[in-house]
Amino acid sequence: MRVFILIAIVLLASPASALEWEYVGLDSLQATCIEADPVHNRIFVGTISGFYYLDLASGEWTSRDEVGWIGRHVHSIAWHEELDTRVITGRENAFFKGYIELSDDMGESGDVVYSSVAGGVTGIARDVDDVNRYYACTWHDINPAEVLRSEDGGEHWMLLSGTIQYAATSIDVGPDGTIFVGGSDRVTRSLDGGDTWEPAWNGLADGYGIYCLAANPEVPGHLLASNDLGEYVTRDSGDNWVPLFPVGSSWRNIAWGWSWVIVPDASRGSVVAAVSWNGRVVLSIDGGDTWENETGTLATEVPVDLAFSPFDHNLYVVTASGGVFRALPIDPAGVNVTALGKNALAFVCPSPFRSGEELSFALRSEARTRLEVFDIMGRSVALLLDRHMPRGRHALTWETSRLGSGVFFGRLESGGAVSTLRIVIPQ
Repeated sequence: MRVFILIAIVLLASPASALEWEYVGLDSLQATCIEADPVHNRIFVGTISGFYYLDLASGEWTSRDEVGWIGRHVHSIAWHEELDTRVITGRENAFFKGYIELSDDMGESGDVVYSSVAGGVTGIARDVDDVNRYYACTWHDINPAEVLRSEDGGEHWMLLSGTIQYAATSIDVGPDGTIFVGGSDRVTRSLDGGDTWEPAWNGLADGYGIYCLAANPEVPGHLLASNDLGEYVTRDSGDNWVPLFPVGSSWRNIAWGWSWVIVPDASRGSVVAAVSWNGRVVLSIDGGDTWENETGTLATEVPVDLAFSPFDHNLYVVTASGGVFRALPIDPAGVNVTALGKNALAFVCPSPFRSGEELSFALRSEARTRLEVFDIMGRSVALLLDRHMPRGRHALTWETSRLGSGVFFGRLESGGAVSTLRIVIPQ
């Protein structure tokens, strides 16, 4: 179990980015949110009049945005694990009331399945054990917030009582099934699927509502949250919140990484990123103990939300009107990941590398691709790949038993981009 040390948290004051940001598309749109679907390899982007989605394998955007149509403001987006064309969107209409829309054809058509008496539907969360169970929350207009539950894949929604919140900003479900709602009354939780609720705000100052919260997808009880006073962490499901030091600008959204780095000691429970109200993008690769300012070239944009994709190991950020960007990881704190220029997305392997394990990489476009391994004297010891490869993610197995132990370097060339990766083979 990791020991939590408050003084270890660092936020750089100036952009000293280890990440390179690449424009992906959708500039000049008024974007609101972004969501990754790691099962079907898609990225969803909400706007004030609908949404778009990016198919990561093909690189193609599809518009479900009805430009100029008021009353289609998307605050939150969810997907279904087994129904690959189902999309659930939390919205706000022209009268500042919320509603949930369900589509079974990727948004080409849709039906309103819930109309809220409160404001916009600010969050939708999936249950960890039941693919058909969802939870949602709303922001108040005149009426208090609502917290909702669906048991049938989002087709019908039931209003839950006793949730305490007057205005809800975010909702998430921990790996143990505990539901957390952030909002005007700090943080509340349910241990029984939303039937009963209790305070989970010890250590959070009264009178300061929560802008956002997110539960670690791997570690029960570990959450991050932010309010006007700064950022907070709990490792006991909200029984005790403590501030992160030094206190920076408040966060507007948080995202935990979905196996962003594929190495033994860096799981999706270790990687987390956030965007702040003053336009920063910050990243931690140790579960939130230490942080780096990764804003870089996004300093001229206005980041509003972010999401990790396991398909290409990238962090995606949507800006208010400048479009969508993705960050290519460049060896953060020694993690075995390298950026490969415009064509190749990521080149990763376990460290140390054992015979029969996989090297994996992802290509942004089809190209002639060569993967060769050299020893420390620069001599070629293995040509693993040399042929035309399609766009997308690829993996290959490498038998190293004849080489013995030592340090080697993998060189990947694709579409004019070249990168090397240090590979350690143990005894």
